[in-house]
Amino acid sequence: MNQQEQATKHAAIFQDTINGTNDPTPWPVTMWASSGDTIWTAGTARTAGEDSVGMIYDPGDTIVHRNTIAGDVTRATESFAIRPADGQSPMDAMLAGIEQWNHRHPDRWDTVATPGQYRMTDPTTGRQLPMGWSASLAAAASAAGRLDPDLLQASLMQNAVEHEPRPCVFFLEDNGYDLMVFSWHRNQQGLFDAMSFKHLQYDDLSMQVTTISHSEDMSESFPAKTMSDGELLTQSRVYRDEYQHWREQDGGTVAQGMTGRVMRSGLLKPGLEQKPLLNLNDGRRAPDWDEFTDQAAISILQGQPISPTPALPQQEQPERDTDPTAVTQTPARTAAATKQVWPNAWVANRLAHTYILHAKDGRDWPKMIVGLPRGTAIDGKDLTGWATDMFMSAKNQRQKNEGRAVNIRFRPGTPVELFTGRGAERRTMQVDPQTLVQAVIDAQKRNRDAEKTLDTASVELVSKTVEESWPQIERMQGRFTEYQRAGTYKPSVAMKWARRLVDRTAGEDEGRWTNRQRRQAARLLIQELTGTQDPTQARSKTTDRPTVEQYVPEGGKTPDAIGDETPAPPRKTETDMATKQRQGPIVPASQSPAAGPERRHTDLKSTLDRFRTRLKKNLDGLNADPPTAGTDRNRGQRKTL
Repeated sequence: MNQQEQATKHAAIFQDTINGTNDPTPWPVTMWASSGDTIWTAGTARTAGEDSVGMIYDPGDTIVHRNTIAGDVTRATESFAIRPADGQSPMDAMLAGIEQWNHRHPDRWDTVATPGQYRMTDPTTGRQLPMGWSASLAAAASAAGRLDPDLLQASLMQNAVEHEPRPCVFFLEDNGYDLMVFSWHRNQQGLFDAMSFKHLQYDDLSMQVTTISHSEDMSESFPAKTMSDGELLTQSRVYRDEYQHWREQDGGTVAQGMTGRVMRSGLLKPGLEQKPLLNLNDGRRAPDWDEFTDQAAISILQGQPISPTPALPQQEQPERDTDPTAVTQTPARTAAATKQVWPNAWVANRLAHTYILHAKDGRDWPKMIVGLPRGTAIDGKDLTGWATDMFMSAKNQRQKNEGRAVNIRFRPGTPVELFTGRGAERRTMQVDPQTLVQAVIDAQKRNRDAEKTLDTASVELVSKTVEESWPQIERMQGRFTEYQRAGTYKPSVAMKWARRLVDRTAGEDEGRWTNRQRRQAARLLIQELTGTQDPTQARSKTTDRPTVEQYVPEGGKTPDAIGDETPAPPRKTETDMATKQRQGPIVPASQSPAAGPERRHTDLKSTLDRFRTRLKKNLDGLNADPPTAGTDRNRGQRKTL
């Protein structure tokens, strides 16, 4: 990294410090000054307390912190209080304090108009930085997908080993994904007395190296002794073989053959520049991960973004009456960006797969890989199976955690990268965000319209399910009636139970029934059992009765076991007993006008007759009016309900 690039990096790190990303103070920064790799930040304390370097302050004190760059962040090293003299500005008082306590005269200084949203000027380009160093590192790591998959994997694997204590012995399996690292500990006398272990695995979908096992599962302490390089290698191999044997034994028959053979191994010693995993078998050398991300981050900050540059999540601005101290960690955003309408669409919760990006500066960024809905097409190209990798906002995290649909938003004018496949099979393409959003919306509308048509095969499947699982269905209907009376009926849970029975029936003819036909069969079954037209809505909802959690049999039993156990009645309190005494005699539920829906009389023969009648009507309608929806590619015909 040359001097100009170093200056850009320092400015971006300083911007993070001013905005509260690095070692934040309990108060917002209102002014700053810098010199070399040091930045001083000042703010006014609102309460009494003690800061991170031991400075005791009272409300109203103006405290100056000296922060020094340490890698990719800054660390507060000392602090002092300033009290402006009569006629002296706070800035002059801070500069005088720096001269007095640190014997340095800053070369740059400024005040902060809006805490948490300050933009530094890049000394190289003279333009405001679009983001801080932490955000640029995250964007650079996400843009690494432009690298050759083999080079990217080797770079990340070596970077993971770099963070393990040395000396260490590594074993890379022949699949290229599993890496075992055994670190050996030396005591003060230079003797080996312990070993720690970590099993790392590369995920080529999220492009991350994760830890799937560590020394809490397998560790070794022993009397201090000397060990040669050969002994370290040999003993590490023994531990590795024991661990692999333990994995296969613990995993049972499913795990047989999941462990691979050692493709590469070696001993890494402290103080030596050893990066063997960067060298590929075909003679190529992968870039060092830290160097790559630094260069990519500099390019992004200087207005030369790697193509494509992932859009960072749009940060939510606090309300006007929010405490300004809460604003200190809000990344900067231009006024123009707040007025732009970001193309956005809602996708099903199951299409968003979350993971954590561990950036080079140690900060974790929540991200998600969002699959495109079935049938998404752009310019006639079917993009089913394609996905995009994007940062998650706080709202996205809440939506995902609560099981709701997830809103995906894209920065206007910034191309969106889509990908499909893994590793060497990975393919990418860039699309306009507005075009992508419209394609997603159109695909979802087509899918909804398709769900409104009844498939003849769905009626056949539900009839087959009734014949084969009637005892379970009869018990399930009894439970549904009880839940409806109690106001605890949950349509979503009922659909899961019905779908479980339908899937069991359909599983006997693998490949015959599509997912759509199975969903429709489950809906038809619920309609028959509950007498509702829309199985996703409860039949007896009331607004004056609170909904309680539906009873789930202990042990998570399937519908096969429904009816074998009866939930224990709620515990009666003294208040409940007194209320019942005032109410008089108890009226049986069957005689009470407010008892809720009665159980619909059903038996196997009448239920099958109703489904057969429905099937006949559906077929008669198809013969009378040719369907406009076309023929299902998988099985059966469709008719609009």
